Amino acid sequence: ELLARVEGVLPKGIDLEFDGKYDAMFCYKAKNYALLEDGEVTTRGSALRSRGVEPYLRELTEALLNHLLGVGGPSPEELLAEFREGLRKGTFNVRRLAKTEFLSLSPESYKHAVEIESATKPRRAALEVALKMSPMPRQGESVTYYIAPGQKKTTPDWQKARPIDTFDPAVAPYDADYYLEKLDDWVERYAAFLAPVASGQPVQGELL
Repeated sequence: ELLARVEGVLPKGIDLEFDGKYDAMFCYKAKNYALLEDGEVTTRGSALRSRGVEPYLRELTEALLNHLLGVGGPSPEELLAEFREGLRKGTFNVRRLAKTEFLSLSPESYKHAVEIESATKPRRAALEVALKMSPMPRQGESVTYYIAPGQKKTTPDWQKARPIDTFDPAVAPYDADYYLEKLDDWVERYAAFLAPVASGQPVQGELL
């Protein structure tokens, strides 16, 4: 019935199709949205489910979507407080921080390219980590790494990246400030959607 009514006002050559019926929908931006159907949330778009995002940030996004769609579970505010406390104390599970990437180049080829084009070749954290591993992973295999503290705050990620198996909270910890800053970036990105979660209250200053 709705389609029949809309077709009467659409320009010639423009058709509207019925894709499905859902209990709720959250639209972040074009081609990035989440759908609720029979209690299950389906996410579409790289902005909401990028593989390049650390697990702890994916957990936050999932919690936010669940609350906006009425599914329940821990609130983003609760997770943010928990994550911040764990990071500051150094007790956060490093595997929830670590990235896993598949190597698009062999480490040997990457090393050779960097040696030849050292001034212009972009450095990549996963491949820099692969060069530190023994046995060295091959092209197509995965590498899991975390970011350790650097000598300076401006030290690039590829210099601070370490294999996950070398993590040691005493001698090779994660860079808490680095991961706390990523939390702040996440809050800034989704600040407009956090307020409705807190029972209509404005986002707390601590979260911003």
